[in-house]
Amino acid sequence: MLLLNLIGCINQVEKTKKNSLARRNLKGKIENVEQTQYYLIDNFGKIEKGNLIVKNITKYNEQGVILEENSYLDLGMLLSHCKFKYDENGNEIEESVYNSDRILVGKNISKYDELGNEIEVNFYNVDGSLNSKNTYKYDENTNQIEGNNYNAKGILLSHRTYKYDDYGNEIEYYCYNSDGSLHDKRTSKYEFDDKGNWIRMFINKDNSNNNTEIIERIIKYYK
Repeated sequence: MLLLNLIGCINQVEKTKKNSLARRNLKGKIENVEQTQYYLIDNFGKIEKGNLIVKNITKYNEQGVILEENSYLDLGMLLSHCKFKYDENGNEIEESVYNSDRILVGKNISKYDELGNEIEVNFYNVDGSLNSKNTYKYDENTNQIEGNNYNAKGILLSHRTYKYDDYGNEIEYYCYNSDGSLHDKRTSKYEFDDKGNWIRMFINKDNSNNNTEIIERIIKYYK
């Protein structure tokens, strides 16, 4: 589940129900998004893209609802394929996850508040047993600001916090272990297209002057 959007009064978020695009802070009528994440390496003082981490391709219909999502490893090898089911409000209530052989490996069941914010996800194994659960909290602008991960017995595994810029783009992320110790953190900066959607996300995980990862997005819009 890991990565990461100016039309009109972009810094004022209307508190209306969200579709798939809005939940991902995407703007405009988008047909598909190809998102590719790479490590960055220092090649004798020049920062370059290194190995591919993962590539995700997400397709949307004209109402902004996800049709399918595929993840790939290097050399175009399929990692996973996801299909979705929706409730009458257009919320993604069930995600079926398939492996590279298109065999079902699990299902994720989501719950939402009245604004369309995802507040809970239960992750199930293929045999129907609960694997883990995530819960989420949001600020007044419907940005996700907290997340908790629990095991099948309800024991807290990790706690996450997020900070955003004025346009709803994540700029800081912290992940803590169940004992409160810091497990992971990152800061992010962006480049945008003319629709206000980011097309490059630069990730820094080591507090140095150099970014450690980059995510590039190719966004295709409906005409």
